[in-house]
Amino acid sequence: GTPAHFFIQTKDSRGNNLTHNYEFVDPTDLLSVTITATLNGGEDTLYYADLEYLGNGLFSAAYLPLRAGPYSVNVKMGDRDIHCGESESNKCSPFILTVIPGPTVPMISEVESPAIENMDYLLEAVAMEVGYFYIQAKDAYGNNQIVGGDDFQVRFENQVFSQFVYRGDVV
Repeated sequence: GTPAHFFIQTKDSRGNNLTHNYEFVDPTDLLSVTITATLNGGEDTLYYADLEYLGNGLFSAAYLPLRAGPYSVNVKMGDRDIHCGESESNKCSPFILTVIPGPTVPMISEVESPAIENMDYLLEAVAMEVGYFYIQAKDAYGNNQIVGGDDFQVRFENQVFSQFVYRGDVV
C-alpha cells in the first residue's frame, strides 16, 4: 500500500548514458516494467509500472503494490530484458522483489479459536481452565503480518457483572 519507485538509465553498448531526447516518445513504446507474483492459491498478481521520462535517458518507474510476497520485476527494452552492462547469460532482469505487509490494522485483523480444542474459548469457558485462541494481525489490504511485535490487549468483561474484567495474556 506504499507507492514505490525506481530509476532506469538507458545506456549504449559501451556503458555511456543514452542522452537521446525521448520527450516526444511514449515511454511505454521504449520500455516496459511488469511486476509479477504467483501468490496464495496459484493466482498471478500483476502490476505494471508507470514510466516517466526525466531527461538524459533517465526514466522513473512507479508502482503501488497491495499484496505482500515475493515478486519478479521484468524490465524490458522492446522485447528483451535489460542486461545492466552484462551479457545475455548474466542479464540483471528479472529482478527479485519482496513486498512486506504494511502496518497492522485492528479492524482487518482476525481472531479465532483453535480447531483442535473441545471448546470455542471465544464463546465459552470453564472456571480455572486456561483457554486459547489465535490473533492474526493483518494490514489494510488483508496481508498477514509475518513478524510479531504488535501490542494486542485482550479483555474479557462479564456481561452480567461488568465489574468483573479479566485480562488475557498475549504471547
